[in-house]
Amino acid sequence: MTYPKQSKTVHAEMLNDELCLYDWQRKEVHALNPTAALVWQMCDGQTSPAQMAGRLKSDLTPAQTKALVWASLEQLRKAHLLAGEIAQPDGRPVLTRRQVLKVLGGAAAGAVLMPVVSSIVAPTPVEAQSPGSGPFAYVTNFDSDDVSVIDTTSNSVVATVAVGSTPYGVAVNPAGTRVYVANSSSDNVSVIDTASNSVVATVAVGSSPAAFGDFV
Repeated sequence: MTYPKQSKTVHAEMLNDELCLYDWQRKEVHALNPTAALVWQMCDGQTSPAQMAGRLKSDLTPAQTKALVWASLEQLRKAHLLAGEIAQPDGRPVLTRRQVLKVLGGAAAGAVLMPVVSSIVAPTPVEAQSPGSGPFAYVTNFDSDDVSVIDTTSNSVVATVAVGSTPYGVAVNPAGTRVYVANSSSDNVSVIDTASNSVVATVAVGSSPAAFGDFV
């Protein structure tokens, strides 16, 4: 592939000043650091890796920008964030992380610039059983800052619960009486009572929390 292109199955979202990509086909979420994000944003199918290198920081040498671009493209390829395969024009293998750090002038100087793509399995809706009623699925809506409560028998939304900023996944207690919603941007957890579908508590936690459906 001469001109790298973004995968069509990816949705991009800025989260806490970090570019996050959701692959709805593979059900994966990827967080890109500034270098990887910059290269991914230039993957428009019309910009060559050489042109990308020319747009990186002007205080880097051509060899350094080339190494960063190809290291980024390799990370994006491994994460299935590009459409099709990529290969250097000269057929040479992409430099290893250690080799890229050496080109950048050593570990201390290069670590900040090294592209990083962190990937996790996307959180899925979980079911909670309200006392005396049927099962419900609780689905976080991170754009509208609320949770949709779905009756899984009729497949209809029966309630919408306002929570914190950018909710990202839920967990349910063993009894099914409480749903815990991780609010990534407001750094807290909303506790929903499944009998009334209302928030009964808000718990302050660490930075950018996420939940993945299991209660510990």
